[in-house]
Amino acid sequence: MFSNCNTITVSASDEIECTYSPKGVLTIKGTGTVKFSDIKKSTEDEVGYGVKKIIVKEGITGIEAKCFYSAFEEVTSVELPDTLTYLGEGAFEGCESLKEIRLSENIVEIPNRCFAYCYNLSNVEIPDMHFSNVSAWKNLFYRAVCLCGRCR
Repeated sequence: MFSNCNTITVSASDEIECTYSPKGVLTIKGTGTVKFSDIKKSTEDEVGYGVKKIIVKEGITGIEAKCFYSAFEEVTSVELPDTLTYLGEGAFEGCESLKEIRLSENIVEIPNRCFAYCYNLSNVEIPDMHFSNVSAWKNLFYRAVCLCGRCR
């Protein structure tokens, strides 16, 4: 997709800027919550096509529900900043190739279906989180990944 071009930077909205590199890296920076419409406005190509890695920079505080839903099937890695406090339901649902994600230490809940259909997700980094109820948090994560209801 980006093999014959330099890095492309597009301001998707007043607060969010998306940068696509020739190596398939989508970098999102700015302030506030990232919406699918922010990402869609930033490219003339099919949304998510050719993106292998997503880097969300400090300043972003949330990812809207279904923001990366099914359009980013080739993404294998996601890095989220410590400023991130909110993940919407199904935010990464359908990112079938996703293998690893680094979560923010400030996320207190992983919503249902957040990683549903992320069949290859095998490495989840959760830095320095402190849980008041570990089993409740563990159950939230299972509901975020598992759709069959038998993953307890």
